[in-house]
Amino acid sequence: SDGSGHGTYENNLVCTWLIAASAKITLSFPLFETETNYDFVIINECSSADCASPKQVARLSGISIRSDTLYTSCSKFLQVKFTSDALAFGSQGFEAAWSVA
Repeated sequence: SDGSGHGTYENNLVCTWLIAASAKITLSFPLFETETNYDFVIINECSSADCASPKQVARLSGISIRSDTLYTSCSKFLQVKFTSDALAFGSQGFEAAWSVA
């Protein structure tokens, strides 16, 4: 698994998704479980599709991410990056949901 969705994810992953929309983007995590302080979901706001100069919105790790917490971009591009370390921990990963304002 790439860390998005149900099931445990693999070690040494670097996965990146770009959400492009016609208006501001809001992101939430109905499910979030990563290895605390070792595996991360980083949310970046980008001014263009190449995300050459990302602005970090959040750096998330662990299990204490509330499903009702919203992460909002002021631009039309939002990058989500997941990284996992070399050690197996057996975490479920995450599920993200997004909408356009």
